[in-house]
Amino acid sequence: MTESFGDSTRDGEWAAVRLLVDGDRIVEADAPGLDRELAGLTLLEAAAVGGNTLATDALANALAPVFRAEPRAGRTAVAMSGGVDSAVALLRAGREECLAYFGHWNPYDAQLFAYEAPLRLAPGDVVSLQCVLGTVGLADAAAEGLADGDEACAVHLYVTSPAP
Repeated sequence: MTESFGDSTRDGEWAAVRLLVDGDRIVEADAPGLDRELAGLTLLEAAAVGGNTLATDALANALAPVFRAEPRAGRTAVAMSGGVDSAVALLRAGREECLAYFGHWNPYDAQLFAYEAPLRLAPGDVVSLQCVLGTVGLADAAAEGLADGDEACAVHLYVTSPAP
């Protein structure tokens, strides 16, 4: 069994999540502020649990060190951070489908979206990153980067193809 801890802070508020994990299943959790109990869930199921922003950020920080996924044909995962509103979308046959959405900003946040079933990409499909940067009220143009006052978006898309 592995114990993992994550926390998050914003505007003087603080939230923490403690997990006791056996393999890929949570056996015990202390996670106030989430929409449901985590005990009994797989790590992937827990990653989809909602709640208040600080609690879900703390959950993501607790899951990150213990979440592991072996390479497997057809597996798709998206990790993203940055912007005040970020999304990865699939455009297929003129219709857009949201693959992952990250709707809040914190310079220390990142979120992993892993798909249980393979996402099949077909010829002509377009996968796009959409990122809205928070520049309202700035007197000067925002610089891209990681320093205070900079703006940045990062998305990592991991896709494997079926074995021949």
